[in-house]
Amino acid sequence: MCGIIAIFDREGSPLLVESTVKALSQRMTTRGPDHSAVYCQPTYALGHERLSIMDPTPTANQPLVGSALHTTFGGLSAVVNGEIYNFKELLGDPKVAALGVPPSTGSDSEVVLHLARAYGPDPAAWVPLLHGMFALVLVDEATGEYVAARDSVGIKPLYFGTTKSGRQMFASELKAIHDHCDSVQLFPPGHYYTKATGFVKFYSPPWDADDADLPPVTDDEVRGGLIEAVRLRMMSDVPYGALLSGGLDSCITCRYVRGGGGCRRADERVPWVGAALEGRDAVSMTTPLCRSLWVCGTMPPC
Repeated sequence: MCGIIAIFDREGSPLLVESTVKALSQRMTTRGPDHSAVYCQPTYALGHERLSIMDPTPTANQPLVGSALHTTFGGLSAVVNGEIYNFKELLGDPKVAALGVPPSTGSDSEVVLHLARAYGPDPAAWVPLLHGMFALVLVDEATGEYVAARDSVGIKPLYFGTTKSGRQMFASELKAIHDHCDSVQLFPPGHYYTKATGFVKFYSPPWDADDADLPPVTDDEVRGGLIEAVRLRMMSDVPYGALLSGGLDSCITCRYVRGGGGCRRADERVPWVGAALEGRDAVSMTTPLCRSLWVCGTMPPC
């Protein structure tokens, strides 16, 4: 859970001053306490509040400035919140591989630069390839174009604000931009945005239609889908755990963390934190379950 902000305005705008961008970005510091940075240019600025998950070293800090990573990416810059689950597969994509540029970091976010350079300026060619939960803004200084995108079902938040003078702002939280915009809206899930096209829907699965006539799903297919979903979300270079409330969903998730290869050793326990709910004793609900799931945890004081 990181925080991103992007501001596009006329040259000389006071909003593009580094100290101002940093102050706006740090309104979201609770989203990313590990690192805070901004990248300012004459007509735009990017800010990032980082929670380090993949490649927690300073090498993977954002904003991603292409020229600092490789000359091939000169002119490109980006901020990304979330995780791109298929980033390794995308780095092996024939068009990306043809660039001949190995990744400079272990961050999944870097793949956005590789894709944008390999597939060109049309986001319709590469945004739909991303599989994950993400919100991103990418800028090409050479053309002055930029693209923002939000994952298929809107797991990661993104807001879009405008002014009558033409300023455009994007941010993970409303509080980062609301007082500098005439209007603000929630960025629609499964869409990308460019100034030329406006919002474009890139995710249209068959089941999304109101009149969809879909075949029945078997228990094995549901189970397999859950296991795969949990496996993908365990992508991490730092320790992870489970939040257990005693409910069905968190218990099933924790079960598949154990059974889906989430533990690095067969005898490794999954750390957990109990969620106290008013009128319910979460400790008594979760502790027997945790013993059966071979997890270990604590209950924070209320």
